Amino acid sequence: MPAALMTDTTLWPLPRFLAARMEEQAQRRARRGDSSYRLEPDLKDGPGGLRQLDLLYWLGLRMGLPRDLSALTREGLLDAAAAAALESAEALLARDRYALHLQAARAEERLLFDHQRALAQQLGYATMPARWRWSASCRITTAPPPAS
Repeated sequence: MPAALMTDTTLWPLPRFLAARMEEQAQRRARRGDSSYRLEPDLKDGPGGLRQLDLLYWLGLRMGLPRDLSALTREGLLDAAAAAALESAEALLARDRYALHLQAARAEERLLFDHQRALAQQLGYATMPARWRWSASCRITTAPPPAS
């Protein structure tokens, strides 16, 4: 997509763009937020998944910034600690998602029980408590938006 389209404020004004993205997030959270998704998290679309991080990147791109958390930090939209935590979470999710795809032999986004034990062992989480902590940590830690 040409950069001019991303930064054209007349095409899709930033407040409307943000509102549309937040509505998508709310719908995604509603679809993927029940207890089965907490026990078998969706690493891409579930709460704390990669799509939540994509929202930050999309907002930055919409503002004419590169797809880079440090750019958001320079603009004062993220503090350095949050950017570092998000980079670490993104790396963990990307690694685990790739391992899940290999384990499932297809593009699987949910960390189903069928795959949890083998993946936990493969990734070095040998004990059951460690596996549960790992499964719970397979999400970017973000609080849901406050109710309006």
